[in-house]
Amino acid sequence: MTAWYAGREEGSEDSVILGSRLKAGNDRWEPFSVLVNVAGHAAGNPRIFVGPDEAVWLLAPVNYGRWCQGGTYLFLKRSYDDGCTWTDLEFFIKRKGILGKNKPLHLKTRPEVWIIPAEYEKKWVATFVCSHDGGKKWKIYGDIGERERLLLDQPTIVELSDGSILAYMRSWEGWIYKSCSHDGGKSWSFATKTSLPNNNSAIDMVKLDSGELVLAFNPTGLGEDGKQSVGQSSKNIRNVDTGKLDKESRKQLIRVIRKLSPSHQDNSGLYPPWGPRTPLSLAVSKDEGESWQLIMDLENQEGEYSYPAIIQDKNKRIHIVYTYNRLAIKHVCLGVDDILKFNFHK
Repeated sequence: MTAWYAGREEGSEDSVILGSRLKAGNDRWEPFSVLVNVAGHAAGNPRIFVGPDEAVWLLAPVNYGRWCQGGTYLFLKRSYDDGCTWTDLEFFIKRKGILGKNKPLHLKTRPEVWIIPAEYEKKWVATFVCSHDGGKKWKIYGDIGERERLLLDQPTIVELSDGSILAYMRSWEGWIYKSCSHDGGKSWSFATKTSLPNNNSAIDMVKLDSGELVLAFNPTGLGEDGKQSVGQSSKNIRNVDTGKLDKESRKQLIRVIRKLSPSHQDNSGLYPPWGPRTPLSLAVSKDEGESWQLIMDLENQEGEYSYPAIIQDKNKRIHIVYTYNRLAIKHVCLGVDDILKFNFHK
């Protein structure tokens, strides 16, 4: 099953959450249905997974303020029949301004621990909603980026072989950043830059049953040329109007999708706008994130191909869904051999 939000445009009041199911053995998705529709309030990035009570959980952000500026409440719906019917919305976290995108992590070494990656809207620091009692109680931990003076969000997390947790984060800095936790998500290491570029767009990562990490992302930096990043010595996050930058960046994406002329705006001294959201690629690490090899492009033509979500199913197949030019959701299914057939080197 997959879920996504749709509307006239991002943040518009008619935005709803839609969902569709792909039955086992079928190659066609069922017609979508509306899962969340709160009149006059924009829905955001949903997350769908089997929760601690073995029901299907749908985490549904709904905006009650300025879009992506701290106005979101995070709601929960449950399905006890594999997504055919759903309970009513209930508060998941009553604190306003907690958002996120990526799937939760259920620890294998500590099965009572569940970690849902998130971020504080407006502050743009990564945080985590954790349960250490099998989903009975949830608490928010971490503010990665606050002390580092970085703008980080939408973390994706995996459990490493020693039981620690690795988080990779989208950033406004031009690079993917990482942090680690050794206590079940209660505390996190100082965020550091990886060698992987980031265009201020979403990423997602999965650990395969065989131990490899697979990362879905746009391997480009910031700015319309995809070659810009932010230097620590030249920025002051307290003076950044993130709402204005978001708005200008979305306009830039629309120009790309509609094949209009670039804006040629001067962004000197400011955070550059989002970078190109093409190509959309997969990279693999065989050493738990110490090194990565780019193995394939899912899309490489002009346009926007972004916001990937990636999982491995019980039959070991890898599934990726992502937005296709903001007009459709595309699903790609790969076998493990498709991922691991490449010659890896450090």
